[in-house]
Amino acid sequence: MMLDDVAFVAAPDTAEARRTLVQSGDVLLSITADLGRTGVVPDGIGRAFINQHLPILRVQNIHPPFLSAYLASPEGQKQVMGRNKHAVKARLNF
Repeated sequence: MMLDDVAFVAAPDTAEARRTLVQSGDVLLSITADLGRTGVVPDGIGRAFINQHLPILRVQNIHPPFLSAYLASPEGQKQVMGRNKHAVKARLNF
């Protein structure tokens, strides 16, 4: 895990902060710009938050690394790109 360029924030205890707080095993998916990039939040990351460009895919009964690998596969990328809204900037709606 590379943590060379980390930004630390003191998030207030609000609904927005709780909604954007990631947990170990969460799958993240880029929904703007570099559309379709994916990864799994590792164990031991500590308190970490995402922004509006990365929805949290919190799954049960699916192994998170499998979901991330599927989303990164040609078939998964085909499905992701098929939902692109083709605006000035690539984006998905969640």
